[in-house]
Amino acid sequence: MKKNENINFLILMLSILLLIVGVFFIYKGINNYNEEDAINISDIVKDDKKVAIKVDKILEKVRDNSFNDYYFVMSENHVYIVKIDIKKYNESNNKIIIGVTKNIPKYLEDDIVNTWKKIKSDSSINKDNYYNYFGKIYIDATHKYINNNYSFIGIICLGIGICLCILFVIKECLSGSVRTKKRRSR
Repeated sequence: MKKNENINFLILMLSILLLIVGVFFIYKGINNYNEEDAINISDIVKDDKKVAIKVDKILEKVRDNSFNDYYFVMSENHVYIVKIDIKKYNESNNKIIIGVTKNIPKYLEDDIVNTWKKIKSDSSINKDNYYNYFGKIYIDATHKYINNNYSFIGIICLGIGICLCILFVIKECLSGSVRTKKRRSR
C-alpha cells in the first residue's frame, strides 16, 4: 500500500511540475517586445518579422480603424506605415516602436495613396507604385509576437501535465473505491 501511495505522490508532483513548466514556456512564448531582439526594418521584405524603429515624427493618420490607427511615421529620413494605439504611444516616454511586419492589405492601398497625396502634394504616387515609397510591409505595433518554439514546448508540457493530473485523479478514485469496498466487507 505504501508503494502505491508513493507512486501517486510522484504522479501528482510530476504533473504539477509539468503544469508550471508548461505555463512558463507559454508565457515566455508570448514574448514582450524588447529592442535587442528586434531587427532593423530596412533589412525586412517579409511579413511576421519582429522590428524596431526610432520615431522622429508621426506625420499623419493614414486610416482610422475602430481599435487602432495606421500612421505615417518618420524615422531617420524614411517613412513607414505603422499600426499603433496612439494613446498608448503618447503615454509612453519611449519613442521606439517595436512591432511585427505585415504585408500591406489591399483595403489600405487607397488610403495610403490619398493621404500621402494630401500631405506632400505628390501626384506621381498611385496604387501601382506606392510600395516604391513605403515598401510592401507595415509595422503592426499592436500585434503580440509569439515565439512558436517556446509555445510548442509549453503546450506539450501542459498537455502531459493535464494528462498526469487526470491519471492521478482516476487512480485516487479507484484506490478510494477499493478501500471503501474493503471496509464494507469487514
